[in-house]
This record gives sequence, C-alpha cells and structure tokens, in this order.
Amino acid sequence: MFRDALASHSLTVWTLLPLAICSIVALAVILDRLIAAGATRRVPAAARRQFDNAIARGDIDAATDILARARPFFAPAIDSVIAMRAAPKALRDEAASQALRDAARGLDRRRSALVTIAALAPMLGLLGTVTGMMEAFRALEAHQGPVDPSIVAGGLWQAMITTAAGLAIALPCLLASAWLKSWSAERVRQAGSLLTRLSIAMETERSA
Repeated sequence: MFRDALASHSLTVWTLLPLAICSIVALAVILDRLIAAGATRRVPAAARRQFDNAIARGDIDAATDILARARPFFAPAIDSVIAMRAAPKALRDEAASQALRDAARGLDRRRSALVTIAALAPMLGLLGTVTGMMEAFRALEAHQGPVDPSIVAGGLWQAMITTAAGLAIALPCLLASAWLKSWSAERVRQAGSLLTRLSIAMETERSA
C-alpha cells in the first residue's frame, strides 16, 4: 500500500513538473512584455497635435522635426521618409513600410512563446489526466474484494489537478497574447497614419 502511494505521488510530481516549468516561463514572458510595452516610445499626444498643425500649414520641416525629436519606436521609418523626401511617393512609401515592419517586429517579440505555452499546457494537463485515469484503473484492477472509492480517488485527483493546472496556465497566456497583438497593431496603425500623412504632405509640396 505504501509503495503504491509513493508511486502515485511520484507520478503526480512528474506530470505537474512540466506544467510548473510552463507557468514559470509564461510568467517571465508576460512580465518581460509588460516592461517592454511600458518602455516602448511613441509620439506623445501633444507632439501629435503639433505635427497636425505643422502638416495643416504645409511646414514639412517642422513636422519632420517634431517626429524626429519624439524618437518613437518607428524612428527608422521616419528617417527613411525624410531621407527619401525627393523620391517618388510609391518608392518612399515602400521604404517607410519596410522600415516600419522591421521596427514592429520588436513589439510582437516572444508572443509566439505565449501562444505555444497556451497550446502546450492543456495538452500536458490532458497527459496528466490520462496517466491519472490509468493509475486509477490500475489500482482498481489490482484490488481484491469490494471496491472502495479511496482506491481510485488518488488517480482521479491527479487527473483533475493536472487538467485544472493546464487550463490555469493557458488562459492567462491566451489573454496576454491577445492583448499584445491588439496593442502592437494599434501602435503600428498610429505609426502608419503619421508616416502616410507626412509622405502625402511631401508629395503635395513637390507637386506644388
């Protein structure tokens, strides 16, 4: 009996250990992304208003200076637009888009790790569920005489706790991944809007 209990405890530990590792990695990634999000520079609201005013009065130099001083995460894209001020709009926009895509990769960094953990954790929980059920039926098979619920309780407990742990890890990862995707998309949209307006103003100035 003691040997069976020890074996069941050891099996529970080995099924929960991968889930514990997943939870630690997920927590580290989420904290890293939260810190990175807080440190990501963008164009402040006051600077955007100044940019709007400069664009409205056709002062391209002032508009580019406002964006350059803000030094947001998409600064390389701003530099590309400024450097290609005299180039055709299609070429300038293509260069800005490429630079913006390169800058945006940093916003989505490690999001794939959250997606992977969100998919992996329930699978590990299911594996624990299967092994727990196998342990319960093994104990039931080995038992002689009337069935006592306590015989299968250990295996069922393992089955339930690993499932719950897997889901408890997956849900925060899914939420964090969805938030990160939405947050980065909004930042890229704002950046793209500023760059497009600047490029249009440059083209209008060149055509005048």
